[in-house]
Order: sequence, then structure tokens, then C-alpha cells
Amino acid sequence: MQDSSRKSPEDHHKRLAEYQNDLDKIFKDHRKVREEAMDDYILDGFRNIFKNAK
Repeated sequence: MQDSSRKSPEDHHKRLAEYQNDLDKIFKDHRKVREEAMDDYILDGFRNIFKNAK
């Protein structure tokens, strides 16, 4: 007799695909934030160089 609380393999694969999509979105968002932070860091470095050169 099957346990009715168990999910079917199709449900399991569907949930895994949803988790993978969520992870992809998180990593894409994280990469974007990291790139923006690096841009700000580089710009701040140039600002300091030019400010100190005056």
C-alpha cells in the first residue's frame, strides 16, 4: 500500500526545477549587485586619486 503523503516523481522533479530557477535568479541578482559594488569601488578609487592630485 502506498503512502498517500509521498509526492510523485513528477512532483519531485517539478519542485527541483523550481528550486533551480530560484537559485539561478538569486545568483544572477547577486552577480548584478557584486558588479555594481565593484563599479562603485573603482569609481571611488578614481575620485580619491583625482581629489588627492589637486
